[in-house]
Amino acid sequence: MTELDTNAYWRKRHDDFRENSQGVGNLSLSRTQNDAIYERARQQMAAILDSLGVASGGKALDLGCGIGMMAPPIIERGLEYVGVDVSPTAIEIASSSHPNGNFQCSDLTTLALRGTRFDIILERTVFIHLVSNQKFRAAVRVVSDHLSDSGVFLIHDKICVGEEERPAPHVVFRSQEQWDECLGLYGLEFNSALQRRLHERGASRSLSIVTKKR
Repeated sequence: MTELDTNAYWRKRHDDFRENSQGVGNLSLSRTQNDAIYERARQQMAAILDSLGVASGGKALDLGCGIGMMAPPIIERGLEYVGVDVSPTAIEIASSSHPNGNFQCSDLTTLALRGTRFDIILERTVFIHLVSNQKFRAAVRVVSDHLSDSGVFLIHDKICVGEEERPAPHVVFRSQEQWDECLGLYGLEFNSALQRRLHERGASRSLSIVTKKR
């Protein structure tokens, strides 16, 4: 079976939906429902940033930023925000909607921002669409290359306790074991203590926290 070209899939999806949040959200839900989901996600992101105590002037990298739905709480807190997406249409819309952000059209699996390290790197239901294991590993390496020594990688993806699941051609839910193995290759690990602290403060249970190995 030919593997889906996920870059082409997302470029077309953004071309079709443009500002409509269904383009970055759940196609089975209405635009209004997706807007509400993202509003709650932004509120959660604001609380997470406040809990982490990321100072104004810090740097944040949003991998697979789409049309910039998660940018506001980051920019509002004075962080230097960089959003990356493979879709020129999404980057055009995001740049227009959030002029204080820095949006770049690039494949996140080959991203190389030389000499730049980030305090926060986030992905929201993006890595589940890297159906190629090679691209998944490349994306994790990009995180490792760009995360500061004290930085935090925020994962908003389903991670399976058992075997991986592939519910659609453009979706793969990898297992905890697959994540652990790949993170370890690049000097990263789940930070269960920090993750538990954020969950206790109301963060979504779908949030996973990764930091550099100590």
